Amino acid sequence: MKKILLFLSVFLSASLFGQTHFVGFKGGINFANFFERTPEEDGIDDGIQNNRNGFNGGLSYLYHFNERINFGVDLLYSQRGGTYSGSGNSSVVQSVLEQHKLDYLSVPIKGGIVYGDLFSFFTNVGLIPSYLLEHNVLLEITYIDGALISFPISEYSEDENVNLEDRNRFDIAGLIEAGVNYKLNSNLLLHTTLGYQYTFTDYNFNISGGYRNRGIVLHFGIKYALNAE
Repeated sequence: MKKILLFLSVFLSASLFGQTHFVGFKGGINFANFFERTPEEDGIDDGIQNNRNGFNGGLSYLYHFNERINFGVDLLYSQRGGTYSGSGNSSVVQSVLEQHKLDYLSVPIKGGIVYGDLFSFFTNVGLIPSYLLEHNVLLEITYIDGALISFPISEYSEDENVNLEDRNRFDIAGLIEAGVNYKLNSNLLLHTTLGYQYTFTDYNFNISGGYRNRGIVLHFGIKYALNAE
């Protein structure tokens, strides 16, 4: 019995010694794309092209269970969106351009493994619940004679399909990321991360189908250990 108690005491002490809490901040670029999933052809991209290269950044928290396993939660402001371009559907319109700008408050929840010391490498998987703060759409119409007009799509009263007020604001995306840490000292880490996000939930603001976000995110940041490793 004494040997069992001694073993448990040593095991728990070792586990507690390996636990480390990190807090920090990160910032980077979100290379996002906003694409349509039509009801008739589920999963087929339709129309939305070109990334919106927006800001993605905020606060981060990371907990190391031991030297290899970590769990993290971030609070981020995330700019997503995309651009649709198409030819005109009349004898006077040459082309139509829609610029979608979606701004979210995101809370990535993730876990994974880390390996190394001075330079450490990590990979994580997780989910990203998000809440839509704002969606702006700029419509540009180019006419055959070269004239160009642009205005917010919410003012385009002739298009009854567009209803920005009925859009669903909650979004869930999957996340996979990998990166590298550089240890400045026992309490301070610099890191860079490259991740891929793909939305599981449809975002509807017209009757033509559901839209989803996907994209690559590049982050740079700093993490501070609340207790030394």
